[in-house]
Amino acid sequence: MTFSCVRPPASQDAAANDPLPDVGAYARKLLGQRRRRDQIFGVDLFGEPVWDMLLDLFASTSEGREVSISSLCIASGVPTTSALRHIAMLVERGLLLRRRDFRDGRRVLMELSPALQERLGLLLLGWMEDGSE
Repeated sequence: MTFSCVRPPASQDAAANDPLPDVGAYARKLLGQRRRRDQIFGVDLFGEPVWDMLLDLFASTSEGREVSISSLCIASGVPTTSALRHIAMLVERGLLLRRRDFRDGRRVLMELSPALQERLGLLLLGWMEDGSE
């Protein structure tokens, strides 16, 4: 089974039965909850930069948005040097993919690997369905 968080064009009836866009919105909701928690308690208490980056990439992909490496660093909530170390580790493990932005050769875009996109999508879908995190 392939889990894609980007919905292909379809009829409105098919869209009503498709849970995938909701999973992307759910990822964005989780990220928003984490940001509110960070504002109250501080980033250093609960920081999980890798999880924040993965949620942001999943949500952005479901919204049809590309994510630059600099945007991903911001999403991590940690200093850029720390975020870049995490990104390098995720790329080394084959979980994230880097590619050049063909419109702007100075930018590097980040993507979830297909396998990670599927696993993350299934995890989030399960959490969404049973109301847990």
